[in-house]
Amino acid sequence: MNPIEDEKKARADHVDVVNHVAADATDHEEHTHTFFQAFSRTKMACAWCFYACWTIILVAFDNQAAGAVLGIPQFRKDFGYEFNGDYVIAAGWQSAFNGAPIASGVFAALFAGEIADRIGRHSSSIAPLKLRGFFGCFVGVAYGVGPLIAFIVVNYTGRTESRWAYRTVFCCQFGFAAVATILLPLMPESPWWLASKGRNSKAIKALERLGNSPEEAKGKFALVQLILEEICRESEGVTYVECFRKSNLRRTIISIMPMCIQAFSGIQFVASYFTYYLQLAGYSTGQSFRIQIAQPVLSIVGNLMAAATIGIIGVRNLTFWGLGTVAFILIYSWWYNVSIGSTAFALLSETSTSRLRVKTIAIGNAVSQSINIMWQFTIPFMFNPDKANLGAKIAFIFGGLCFFCLVYLWFYQPDTTGRSYQELDEMFTKGIPASKFKTYRTDAQVENEASTKFTRQE
Repeated sequence: MNPIEDEKKARADHVDVVNHVAADATDHEEHTHTFFQAFSRTKMACAWCFYACWTIILVAFDNQAAGAVLGIPQFRKDFGYEFNGDYVIAAGWQSAFNGAPIASGVFAALFAGEIADRIGRHSSSIAPLKLRGFFGCFVGVAYGVGPLIAFIVVNYTGRTESRWAYRTVFCCQFGFAAVATILLPLMPESPWWLASKGRNSKAIKALERLGNSPEEAKGKFALVQLILEEICRESEGVTYVECFRKSNLRRTIISIMPMCIQAFSGIQFVASYFTYYLQLAGYSTGQSFRIQIAQPVLSIVGNLMAAATIGIIGVRNLTFWGLGTVAFILIYSWWYNVSIGSTAFALLSETSTSRLRVKTIAIGNAVSQSINIMWQFTIPFMFNPDKANLGAKIAFIFGGLCFFCLVYLWFYQPDTTGRSYQELDEMFTKGIPASKFKTYRTDAQVENEASTKFTRQE
């Protein structure tokens, strides 16, 4: 063999060894960080994650506004008809009014996944290992803040006897959009996406912009490269079909099922029709508005509790036992958001492989929204006084569905708390059962422990 080629190969092997050592050291360091250490050492990354959550407030406000106006008497008077001395919106129009935006969201989710893979994705995979679950739950907090603001606006304007009783809440959403777009052009790109596209220098710069020193950025980039190389060896091609092949199928199911459970647990009824239901039950307009404000407040408290305890209790336990309570009660905003309302976002974002993460998130959102469409088109016919008029009996439907969801969570949903993407890749590739995820020792853990023991002996 040519001596020059031998020398090049030796240099390449040396570089690979150096990168592997740097990646292992970075992975080991991230595992040793405490919750507060991760915050203090990655302040810039955390700041961008919080900013990304602001954009979720816009989405949550927009989603809630449609359901909130159903409780405004002037809205029902302008667009409904008189029934037993009050005005009601036809069930068909209620279905279309709440269901059409969700239907468009199904297609938007799928197209967004494809577009994000082509042009990039802001703030994806930038949360530190110890804070991934926290920020996944904080998305749920943002989903609670949006409705809270919407209900406060409706409480102050909803009793106005003019069209501005409901127009005001629609106009307010433009304020959230304006604030959300101010810093959007400045957000750092995902280092994972840049590395997957071969833009190594830009990936390192992105890591530095997230608050890492040049040396730390190189170590984290080595870890990113190592994980991406392992993923590339596992499978080729990145299409939606790939999400349903080999070990990816299990990861796809585990990623999207919590989102589907959200849709089956009755959140669409509580979120979209609770104010209207209270008025049908005999509460005055003012009372129904004030009671409705308590719902997102409890949601926010529940999400904050989940964010604070997810690292201690674990994603799987928090999801299972929290949803068990949801199955027995309807007014469940607190427990819902302590459990599946917040953990679903964490599981969706961290369980899939890095190369398929955006597509898996798109599939999860699309499937969840499809189920929500079904509820939006059927719930009005189930509880409207001029239709089936089920009233509180509608809780039995969601309670029964929650029971089957509990069975799935107990036997199939693994606990990914505190696991790096590298560890998750290894465990899913080896087919580790869900019940052994929490106690399984990965090869990376064994190597790090051996390295630490050897260093101490020296």
